[in-house]
Amino acid sequence: MSTYDFDLALAQHAMWVTRLKLFTMGVGEAGLTPTLAADHTACELGRWLGQAPEACKALPQYLRLVEVHAHFHDLAGQVVEMAQKGDGAEVDLLLGTTLPEASNAVSQLLLQLRALDPCAQATAPPDQPRG
Repeated sequence: MSTYDFDLALAQHAMWVTRLKLFTMGVGEAGLTPTLAADHTACELGRWLGQAPEACKALPQYLRLVEVHAHFHDLAGQVVEMAQKGDGAEVDLLLGTTLPEASNAVSQLLLQLRALDPCAQATAPPDQPRG
Protein backbone atom coordinates (compact mmCIF):
# COMPACT_ATOMS: atom_id res chain seq x y z
CA MET A 1 0.00 0.00 0.00
CA SER A 2 1.62 3.26 -1.06
CA THR A 3 0.86 6.74 0.20
CA TYR A 4 -0.83 9.23 -2.06
CA ASP A 5 1.65 11.29 -4.07
CA PHE A 6 0.40 14.85 -3.70
CA ASP A 7 3.28 16.22 -5.77
CA LEU A 8 2.32 13.97 -8.67
CA ALA A 9 -1.32 15.00 -8.25
CA LEU A 10 -0.29 18.66 -8.47
CA ALA A 11 1.71 18.01 -11.63
CA GLN A 12 -1.04 15.96 -13.27
CA HIS A 13 -3.60 18.60 -12.42
CA ALA A 14 -1.41 21.33 -13.96
CA MET A 15 -1.18 19.22 -17.11
CA TRP A 16 -4.96 19.50 -17.53
CA VAL A 17 -4.66 23.22 -18.28
CA THR A 18 -1.92 22.52 -20.84
CA ARG A 19 -3.95 19.64 -22.26
CA LEU A 20 -6.93 21.94 -22.78
CA LYS A 21 -4.84 24.70 -24.35
CA LEU A 22 -3.33 22.23 -26.79
CA PHE A 23 -6.77 20.83 -27.57
CA THR A 24 -8.10 24.29 -28.44
CA MET A 25 -5.16 24.76 -30.81
CA GLY A 26 -5.99 21.50 -32.56
CA VAL A 27 -2.98 19.69 -31.14
CA GLY A 28 -3.24 16.38 -29.37
CA GLU A 29 -6.38 14.72 -28.18
CA ALA A 30 -8.91 14.49 -30.95
CA GLY A 31 -10.97 12.12 -28.78
CA LEU A 32 -11.40 14.54 -25.89
CA THR A 33 -15.11 15.24 -25.42
CA PRO A 34 -16.94 17.72 -23.20
CA THR A 35 -18.30 14.78 -21.20
CA LEU A 36 -14.88 13.25 -20.63
CA ALA A 37 -13.30 16.59 -19.69
CA ALA A 38 -16.17 17.35 -17.29
CA ASP A 39 -15.93 13.99 -15.50
CA HIS A 40 -14.20 14.88 -12.25
CA THR A 41 -14.16 11.23 -11.20
CA ALA A 42 -12.15 10.01 -14.22
CA CYS A 43 -8.79 11.60 -13.39
CA GLU A 44 -6.45 10.19 -10.77
CA LEU A 45 -7.22 12.98 -8.30
CA GLY A 46 -10.94 12.40 -8.72
CA ARG A 47 -10.51 8.67 -8.09
CA TRP A 48 -8.47 9.39 -4.96
CA LEU A 49 -11.06 11.87 -3.70
CA GLY A 50 -13.65 9.12 -3.94
CA GLN A 51 -11.47 6.68 -2.01
CA ALA A 52 -9.76 8.97 0.51
CA PRO A 53 -9.64 7.82 4.13
CA GLU A 54 -12.59 8.83 6.27
CA ALA A 55 -10.33 10.94 8.50
CA CYS A 56 -9.35 12.96 5.46
CA LYS A 57 -12.93 13.21 4.18
CA ALA A 58 -13.95 14.87 7.44
CA LEU A 59 -11.63 17.83 6.88
CA PRO A 60 -13.09 21.12 5.57
CA GLN A 61 -10.20 21.40 3.10
CA TYR A 62 -11.12 18.01 1.63
CA LEU A 63 -14.78 18.97 1.29
CA ARG A 64 -13.81 22.22 -0.43
CA LEU A 65 -11.38 20.37 -2.73
CA VAL A 66 -14.16 18.04 -3.85
CA GLU A 67 -16.22 21.11 -4.81
CA VAL A 68 -13.50 23.06 -6.58
CA HIS A 69 -12.17 19.98 -8.37
CA ALA A 70 -15.64 19.25 -9.76
CA HIS A 71 -15.95 22.93 -10.77
CA PHE A 72 -12.58 22.79 -12.53
CA HIS A 73 -13.71 19.79 -14.58
CA ASP A 74 -17.04 21.46 -15.34
CA LEU A 75 -15.07 24.37 -16.77
CA ALA A 76 -12.81 21.96 -18.66
CA GLY A 77 -15.89 20.43 -20.26
CA GLN A 78 -17.08 23.91 -21.23
CA VAL A 79 -13.70 24.67 -22.82
CA VAL A 80 -13.90 21.55 -24.97
CA GLU A 81 -17.52 22.24 -25.90
CA MET A 82 -16.86 25.88 -26.83
CA ALA A 83 -13.75 24.90 -28.81
CA GLN A 84 -15.76 22.33 -30.75
CA LYS A 85 -18.38 24.99 -31.51
CA GLY A 86 -15.70 27.43 -32.65
CA ASP A 87 -16.48 29.96 -29.91
CA GLY A 88 -12.98 31.38 -29.60
CA ALA A 89 -14.01 34.34 -27.44
CA GLU A 90 -15.54 32.09 -24.79
CA VAL A 91 -12.57 29.70 -24.94
CA ASP A 92 -10.18 32.63 -24.47
CA LEU A 93 -12.16 33.86 -21.47
CA LEU A 94 -12.26 30.43 -19.87
CA LEU A 95 -8.59 29.67 -20.52
CA GLY A 96 -7.42 33.18 -19.71
CA THR A 97 -9.07 33.74 -16.36
CA THR A 98 -11.75 31.37 -15.15
CA LEU A 99 -9.97 28.04 -15.58
CA PRO A 100 -6.63 29.21 -14.13
CA GLU A 101 -8.46 30.55 -11.06
CA ALA A 102 -10.19 27.21 -10.55
CA SER A 103 -6.93 25.36 -11.17
CA ASN A 104 -5.14 27.49 -8.60
CA ALA A 105 -7.85 26.78 -6.04
CA VAL A 106 -7.42 23.02 -6.60
CA SER A 107 -3.65 23.31 -6.26
CA GLN A 108 -3.84 25.38 -3.07
CA LEU A 109 -6.19 22.90 -1.44
CA LEU A 110 -3.98 19.98 -2.46
CA LEU A 111 -1.06 21.73 -0.80
CA GLN A 112 -3.10 22.24 2.35
CA LEU A 113 -4.20 18.60 2.46
CA ARG A 114 -0.65 17.38 1.86
CA ALA A 115 0.36 19.10 5.10
CA LEU A 116 -2.39 17.50 7.20
CA ASP A 117 -1.73 14.20 8.96
CA PRO A 118 -4.97 12.37 8.06
CA CYS A 119 -4.33 12.99 4.38
CA ALA A 120 -0.55 12.79 4.34
CA GLN A 121 -0.83 9.09 5.20
CA ALA A 122 -3.62 8.48 2.70
CA THR A 123 -3.18 5.62 0.29
CA ALA A 124 -3.09 5.92 -3.45
CA PRO A 125 -5.94 4.50 -5.54
CA PRO A 126 -5.18 1.38 -7.54
CA ASP A 127 -3.43 2.11 -10.84
CA GLN A 128 -5.93 2.81 -13.56
CA PRO A 129 -5.62 4.31 -17.02
CA ARG A 130 -4.92 7.99 -16.75
CA GLY A 131 -7.63 10.25 -18.05
